[in-house]
Amino acid sequence: MWNSMISSYISHKKSKEGIGLYERMVLDGVYLDEYTFSCVFKAFSNLGLINEGRRGHGLSVVLGLEVSNAFVRSGLVDMYAKFGRMKDARLLSNRAVDKDVVLFMALIVGYSQHEDLTNGKLVHGLVIKSGYEPAVASQTALLTMYARCGLIGDSLGIFKRFPNPNHVTWTSLIVGLVRNGREELALTKFRIMIRNSIIPNCLTLSRKQIHTMVTKFGLDRDIYAGAALVNLYGKCGSTEMASYAQNGFGHEAPELFNSMKELGLEPNEVTILSVLLACNNSGLVHEGCQIFATITNNQTTELTRSLCLHG
Repeated sequence: MWNSMISSYISHKKSKEGIGLYERMVLDGVYLDEYTFSCVFKAFSNLGLINEGRRGHGLSVVLGLEVSNAFVRSGLVDMYAKFGRMKDARLLSNRAVDKDVVLFMALIVGYSQHEDLTNGKLVHGLVIKSGYEPAVASQTALLTMYARCGLIGDSLGIFKRFPNPNHVTWTSLIVGLVRNGREELALTKFRIMIRNSIIPNCLTLSRKQIHTMVTKFGLDRDIYAGAALVNLYGKCGSTEMASYAQNGFGHEAPELFNSMKELGLEPNEVTILSVLLACNNSGLVHEGCQIFATITNNQTTELTRSLCLHG
């Protein structure tokens, strides 16, 4: 039950609450297992809490889980990689007796984020030697790494070997193509993806990445690709707006709201309520009044109902 609650907090972007529950478990003497640590290491990295992460690492060593358990080991490698502590991540992976695909992925993603192609290629060699290269997860991580390091040709080569690429793989390739100035090919791949009914979502594409694609592609060049991107931008924008309202990042909300309007997206009452709550929580009275002035009569009625429900 405890692990499920921590995992739920983290999956809903409430890492702070997840860590609080973990700390309560420690104080109350609740049994900590590999699932507890694999979850909480992710929470520490999400919030950049390196000292807390090190303490959690120490506790996992005391409990004998660091070396013996693959979940804990991979979680630690992933955490240190996200902290930018690649030396620590590599030392941990070297101590592992049985290296799995999750551990290799954590290293590849870490080297990719730091554009360290030399060490990334070394890990690629280990992936091949261990027989994990055909795995979709490792192939996608490698594709992303080569794209981030400017070797888009290598990324395309990896992609061609995929028998049935999923939406994560397609998205990684398209983002990589845009990043490397290959907008025409990116748009072609995006058309193919949409035609194959493979639709990206807000987990695989960030709102900023979608905005870049919209800007680079030009919505008037392809009505179907443009419509798909704008629809996705609206969904991700609304989700992000709600997150701003809940977590105190109110200053970003009006900017996002205006970006959505510029793309011709008509905000619904949920989006409007989110941006107004974000403005209210951050003391942005003037910005909130400006946004409220743009609301239509029908939207005002729906918004009033929503405000009543939210107190």
